[in-house]
Amino acid sequence: MTSRLMTIALVWAALGSAAAAGQSPIDTVHEFYADANYEAALGALDRLDPPAAVPVAIEMDQIRVLCLTALGRASEADAVIERIITADPAFEPGDDIPPRVRAAFDVAQRRVLPRIARELYAEGKAAYDGHAYADAVRTLERSLAVIGRVAEEDEASLTDLRVLGEGFVELSRAAIARDEPPPPPAAPLVATPASAPPEAPREAIPIRQDMPPWKPPAAADRFTSGFSGVIEVDIDETGAVTAARIVDPSYPAYDALLLEAARAWRYEPARRNGQPAKSTRRVGVVLAPR
Repeated sequence: MTSRLMTIALVWAALGSAAAAGQSPIDTVHEFYADANYEAALGALDRLDPPAAVPVAIEMDQIRVLCLTALGRASEADAVIERIITADPAFEPGDDIPPRVRAAFDVAQRRVLPRIARELYAEGKAAYDGHAYADAVRTLERSLAVIGRVAEEDEASLTDLRVLGEGFVELSRAAIARDEPPPPPAAPLVATPASAPPEAPREAIPIRQDMPPWKPPAAADRFTSGFSGVIEVDIDETGAVTAARIVDPSYPAYDALLLEAARAWRYEPARRNGQPAKSTRRVGVVLAPR
């Protein structure tokens, strides 16, 4: 008890001296840690106001982890490590972090990152269902980024979540594009005399337009009428697809596969005034029930 009271008195005295000298309180914490006075460093951290900036909070928590580990308080250190990863899933400890603390971060990331990815997906899906498509794109892309950081041996458990996340990102972007105001009408073309009538315009003709296989999931059994939707593709002057978007969703997981397949479709390009031209084509999709 006497030792603890002495530590508290030392902390208060050090913080007061730092304030009088115009020194940052966090510098005092660093000094305690550098002197291996871990209890005093933890006490000083507990007396600082919680910072509003995430990087500052993470810096303080890193020192807290180092002190707790040095004192053998591993379970408390693990809880702080989880807090750091939750605040910044992309966080990586610096090269100056001791190997056993780095190993604890690796173990915590394998435990925490899949949970964060699922929570972000659920938040993004809720935004999509609420027609907040910009929020859905932003949150789902964060979920996909976290999945990309999951250890390779653990990533297989998140494969379905990745496919669904990518699909809803594409659907959200399509909805955003659909809600944008149409471009202003083009200026009228001025006809010029010609010795022969102009060639009639022609739309793009499919050369390869393979649909991905439809494997109805168990949940689709409830829909005896099946599913239908529409995909829209932009085609350049060579007949290659330059962009694809879902205009009318059919089934989320299948829409994601359809967007991927559309990138490989090929067409005989549309023609305008006898020349190959860019065009847009809509393709209907009908998915039969199981």
